Amino acid sequence: MAPTSVPWRRSAAVDTPAGAAAQLIRLSGQIGQPVHGQDPLTEALALACTMVPGAVCASLTQLTDADPRRPRTVAATAVTAAALDAIEYQTGQGPALAAIADSTIIVSDLTTETRWPAYLSRALIAGPVRAVLSYPLTRAGHPDTTLNLYSTSPTAFWVCQRWLAPPCQVWLAPPVGEVGLADPRLELDVDGS
Repeated sequence: MAPTSVPWRRSAAVDTPAGAAAQLIRLSGQIGQPVHGQDPLTEALALACTMVPGAVCASLTQLTDADPRRPRTVAATAVTAAALDAIEYQTGQGPALAAIADSTIIVSDLTTETRWPAYLSRALIAGPVRAVLSYPLTRAGHPDTTLNLYSTSPTAFWVCQRWLAPPCQVWLAPPVGEVGLADPRLELDVDGS
């Protein structure tokens, strides 16, 4: 299954911090209102895809408060992203679950990756995705969610290591709270503090 395109198009306006901020401010003004027929959280993920070179789809994986052993996909921009998440949940292994347990995971090429063999054997059949970036988000200082970006190009996310270097903390305000998280602010925490 091929990733579906996101409703946002990358433009020169998001290549600068001021342009990216303007796009996020515009999006935040629409929180609570569907844009392009999607919920605000999915729209935010779609925007993230336009801001990260090589990303073709994205998802959020979250461990639930009711049963932290049962992750779920909170939002996804494409069927492919949701399918890859489901494979992780079924096999109990993969980049998103590893990122929640440890730190940022960058998979440069699923065809040469050796971690998570049960996940890999099924993920390679599921679609054309070859690179994965799973970034842990913390709530109250504890990682329980990951931002997962997927690319069809091997090594697409190695450039991201520069801007993921500590200290890097960003707050995601609602729309994350709109989906029922206890704390609507999720902190991107790379340095583990």
